[in-house]
Amino acid sequence: MDEIQTESEDGEKTEINGVLPVDRNYNWEDYKLDEESVQDFVSPDNIEEQIMAMIESRGVTGRYPRFTLSGPTGTAKTLAVRNIATQLDAPFFYIQGSDGLREEDMIGMPTYVGDQTWWSDGKCVKALLSSREQPTVLLLDEVNRAPERAKFVLFNMLDDRCELSIRPRSETISGDPMNLIVFATMNEGEEYIVNGIDRAEKRRLGAKWELNHLGLINPQQEAELITNRTPIYYRLSLQMVKAANELRRMAQDKETVVDAGISNAIITDWARTAYSLKDVEDDPLMTSCEKEILNQYYNDNDREYEVVRSTFESHVLSAPVLPEDADGYFGEVEENLHYECSECAWKASQSETSTFTKTFNDCPQCESRNTVRVTVDEQ
Repeated sequence: MDEIQTESEDGEKTEINGVLPVDRNYNWEDYKLDEESVQDFVSPDNIEEQIMAMIESRGVTGRYPRFTLSGPTGTAKTLAVRNIATQLDAPFFYIQGSDGLREEDMIGMPTYVGDQTWWSDGKCVKALLSSREQPTVLLLDEVNRAPERAKFVLFNMLDDRCELSIRPRSETISGDPMNLIVFATMNEGEEYIVNGIDRAEKRRLGAKWELNHLGLINPQQEAELITNRTPIYYRLSLQMVKAANELRRMAQDKETVVDAGISNAIITDWARTAYSLKDVEDDPLMTSCEKEILNQYYNDNDREYEVVRSTFESHVLSAPVLPEDADGYFGEVEENLHYECSECAWKASQSETSTFTKTFNDCPQCESRNTVRVTVDEQ
């Protein structure tokens, strides 16, 4: 049944035969992500490229675009999906899995508008409607935290039927299963409180990729990201990544007291706060580590707190925040480290690049603002 929109003589919307009215005059452009607001995702092991290849070839292969991303907290699973949505220029709908997720959150519910009751579509219904016209991305974040009653709603939506029933309106909404691009993310392991995913659900959620922390795969690449997003210079960023990697390895070792590692986003906040404290603290790296990491994520267990603190101290205790003070601390800088401008052909080694350029990322040649990025040449 199509949407019902009628007007009485006084111009107000009314019901017909007891069916709630609904306004579906959606502008799908409003549901697309702002590309500038989505951080770049560095794809470990070409995961993003593989998924994009499967999406682009779906018309030939006939495979429904359904994907599952699993991995520890902080491995940028959600960011990966948001980046793919911007690449596709697709409307994006987000469902957060939790024990409190209800059927109404996905399908919709009656809503009071003035003195009348209207039907308000949920995100899954909107995703189906959008998929009739264009590729549309639906993210089921932490799907294994959702209760069974909520996941059951998704069954008909994720197979070839690609439909949902709206019982209060006695209608069925269908979409295009080839245009409905569904991602499910999940954290798995004993440290997470989650619900099981049975074989029928796994089949509907598609092929599965395991994501790990970028720094464990390519520490230089994660250090480049931090350097390009913060005022911290590359050598210090790399040392911070090394500290984080030791913590991540401990978290993956079931025999240690450390339950969880830290994400790139946490390291980035740590770096930014350290730079802010450089003029007011004797050891800004460890002070910011205490505020951004220790007190935030490891304060519930005294033993874990001390292990994490000593791990960071072994890597960055009294480390200089400014690059001109770094040589005596870190020793020789890497010969393959360069800075280059994205607007012109300027490129220089670390020793040839001024402190001002390293800090503010302004090009000394074309004078463009915030266009200088650190790069590490292949050895």
